[in-house]
Order: sequence, then C-alpha cells, then structure tokens
Amino acid sequence: MAQKVHILISVKYEVRDDKRYAVSVDVDFKAYNNSNNINPHRVTLATITGKAVFRLPGSPKKYYATRHQIPVIPGFAYTAHNSQGRSLNAGCIDLDSCNSIACAYVMLSCLRRTEGISILRLPFNRIHNHTSQAVRNELKHLEILAETTKLYAKENLEWFCSLNMV
Repeated sequence: MAQKVHILISVKYEVRDDKRYAVSVDVDFKAYNNSNNINPHRVTLATITGKAVFRLPGSPKKYYATRHQIPVIPGFAYTAHNSQGRSLNAGCIDLDSCNSIACAYVMLSCLRRTEGISILRLPFNRIHNHTSQAVRNELKHLEILAETTKLYAKENLEWFCSLNMV
C-alpha cells in the first residue's frame, strides 16, 4: 500500500459578502515533526498575499491587483495498477510504495516525457531486479499442477489423447 506523504485535514473559511474565502488549511506532512503530541505532523498554512501592477495594451494607465492564495496545489493520485494504460504529461511518483521493479516500471511508463517526472523517494533497498520468492513459489506450484494434470489426462483420458484431432 502506498504511503501518504501529505494529507489535507481541514480548510478554514471567512465569509465576506455572502461568499466563502479560504483563509488557512491544516495539512499533515509525514516528513515534518513538531512538539505537538496530538498531531506531530500537522502544519497550518495561511494565505499568501501577492500584489501585481500591469497596464492594458495601448494604455498608459496603471492597474493594481492583489491576490490572496493558500499555497496548496490541487492534485490527484493513482495507484501503480490504476495508472496502467494512462498517459500523463507530468507526475510526481513515490517509488517507496513499490515492492518490485515491475511496479516501478508501470508507474514510470505512464508519463509521456522524462522532463515531467518528479520522484519523491527512491528506495534502492526494496526495488529488486529479480522475481520475488512468493512469485517463484507460485510458478513452481503451477509447474507441479501442470505435470499432475498431464499424468491424470494420460492415465484417465487415454481415449481422448489417442484421438487424431486436427
């Protein structure tokens, strides 16, 4: 299961002129630790104010604008299996959730361009270029079942095996 890096917990609003405006958000960052024992990963992000000056084409008059924005970028996520068959222009990939080289390949191959890749964590100790023991055990089990089935068919279905079917 993929680990969550940061989680949006709540949004605080301010009502002005019957409209709601977001003024802060609480986010849990797994990599952040504070002294709060109840929520050691919790951070409150407030609005950032930015001012801009611009002119309309062909006009000498200056216009001023102020923007209030919370520094959060909306996004969405796919699991490695859910990303199969998708083509994305850019993506942030958490390879720490991969348990095999095949899973990492699936996640990386859904991106169209290499300049659109951002890798969060790369766990060299967990991504291996060999088949896991569980898969090798299952393949061995399937080989034994195939041989058992052939022997059963040879002994009990001799009449069927002897038919010359084209």
